[in-house]
Amino acid sequence: MGRLFWKLFLFILLAQLTTAMGVGLVFSLRHKAEREALKMHPNDAAVIALASKVLAEEGEPGLRRKLQEWQSMPLPRVFAVDGEGKEILQRKLPAGAGLVKQSVNLKDGRHWQLLLEPPPPPPGMERIPPSPGHIPLPALFGALFGSLLFAALLAQYLSKPIRLMSEAFQSVAEGNMDVNLSGKIGRRRDELADLGREFDRVALRLKLLIEGRQRLLHDVSHELRSPLARISAAVDLAQQQPEKMDDWLARIQRESERMDVLVGEILAVARLDAAAGQRQLQSIPLAEWLDELLSDAAFEAESHGGTVELVNHGPDTLHCEPELLARAVENVLRNAIRHGGAGGRILFVVDQDNGGVRFTVADRGPGVPEAELESIFQPFFRSAHAQATGGYGLGLALARRIVEAHGGVIRAANRVGGGLEVVIELTA
Repeated sequence: MGRLFWKLFLFILLAQLTTAMGVGLVFSLRHKAEREALKMHPNDAAVIALASKVLAEEGEPGLRRKLQEWQSMPLPRVFAVDGEGKEILQRKLPAGAGLVKQSVNLKDGRHWQLLLEPPPPPPGMERIPPSPGHIPLPALFGALFGSLLFAALLAQYLSKPIRLMSEAFQSVAEGNMDVNLSGKIGRRRDELADLGREFDRVALRLKLLIEGRQRLLHDVSHELRSPLARISAAVDLAQQQPEKMDDWLARIQRESERMDVLVGEILAVARLDAAAGQRQLQSIPLAEWLDELLSDAAFEAESHGGTVELVNHGPDTLHCEPELLARAVENVLRNAIRHGGAGGRILFVVDQDNGGVRFTVADRGPGVPEAELESIFQPFFRSAHAQATGGYGLGLALARRIVEAHGGVIRAANRVGGGLEVVIELTA
């Protein structure tokens, strides 16, 4: 058992024992007060004082007459005992009599003791239990055992999920992301169970990120190996064929430029991940942002013999990080220009969508196999029919990360009649 278990156990046990002692004290004081109420009577002092006065002024005969009169009245019985222990009316003294006592010395030197019999209990209080004689040890030990058991169960119930979370954290720290903490906690429905489920989500997210990093490193090393091998081969051929030095140098330059583009895209992805959660969004005029974006896209489309047509039904302003979002949309447009076919017409539609903005880029190229529609947003993925168009498969992957950083979604679908349609949706 951990330290938290024993702390919870002792605190709960102490609270239960304190509560039991407090309840016992309250009942004990109440019992004592009720018994005292039975012993006291509002006429006690007056009755015995009157009897003492009669005895002092009228002597034994006067007191005898007065006590005989009181016997027919609803008053506490007063007993008068002389110095020899004889009661004035020859009555038997009740056991326990004398709760109120009064001593009287007469002028003739005789000494009398006046005793007051306890009054009958008031209505409704006849069944007050007697004062307890001894502590019931079996009941006391039974209550103590029940408190210990309850405190142990409650402490175990509270400390178990926390102990499991500590073990899960240690497992994640050691690199094991398959913790399944919610399964170990069980069917609990409380804040600790919710925390366990959130921890599983975080662990799964970390696992996917780590696996993604590993795949990225593998893909980067694979992509860099090919141009490096070609550069090495070009250097060897240049040494063997000095007369073709210009050709080999041109080849080395092309491969170096391809590596530079690849490294630039990889760094862009890395910077995007590093700056996650630190975005500084701003409101910009949508029309001006689109004009600047489409000027570059139209120029590139013309070089491929195509056109880009804008249909803008969007809002007046756009809330985003302008340069970053422009890069995402530009990558989608460039992908459509490259794969839209010679002389293709690229349709770029901007709409309002539930307070947000939706960008749609549609071409009339060959499209993408249905099984690859999700994969085209993965780093270094290139469809089999697109191998000859160049690129490293990072453009759409970078676009997806930028859109998700803005709280939006990006998806692709094949168009009816041929072509691909990529939709970017940003919330308000």
